[in-house]
Amino acid sequence: MSGDIIRKVGHEHVPVKRPSQVKKLVDEARKANRKTIIVLVERDGGRRFVPIKIDRKTDQGKTGQGKTGQGKIDQGKIDQG
Repeated sequence: MSGDIIRKVGHEHVPVKRPSQVKKLVDEARKANRKTIIVLVERDGGRRFVPIKIDRKTDQGKTGQGKTGQGKIDQGKIDQG
């Protein structure tokens, strides 16, 4: 049994294969002042779209706090907790 696989990212549903692609799209969403980003996640043969909150960087270089019910992205790391 393997873990979750991110197949597409963003409101344009861009296909991704590498973590660097996900990070680039998240960085672009941050620059566009988006509060969330949608990802298509594959798990156990099924697929579903999951909205994920994007943390903002503060002026001290730290990320802001907060979570949605689905998870958050914090400087390229995904927390599903």
